Amino acid sequence: HTFLVFRPAGPSAVSDADVLLDVTLRQNLLVADWLEDRHYEACAADGLLAAEPDWWVGTAEQLGGLLSADSLRENMRRVYEAAGDDLESAPWADERTLQYMHTLRNAQLYAIDSPARRAQRCRMVTR
Repeated sequence: HTFLVFRPAGPSAVSDADVLLDVTLRQNLLVADWLEDRHYEACAADGLLAAEPDWWVGTAEQLGGLLSADSLRENMRRVYEAAGDDLESAPWADERTLQYMHTLRNAQLYAIDSPARRAQRCRMVTR
């Protein structure tokens, strides 16, 4: 996963005003742990994520809105439907499991809700 964090100039190196540039956004609209080859093939064949941008720029708050639990559920549903899979037995159909993976993605991978964690994960020292 690759994303860059740009911090505003000023006294604090940690800010809610961080601007994020994600060059791999599309891959994080889904949870790879829940996908098999047939799901990737269905995505490619149906162009399911083709309309999504290859990259994205905005604030952490905006990214949090884009990477909501609802959007994760909907994206997974679309892929599983395209692959002809049963939706009720899908791993993401369990609300607690979906929320867990959503939290991992947003809180750990992107650190959307924590500028300090974002700084630590990115090991950024420049402003």
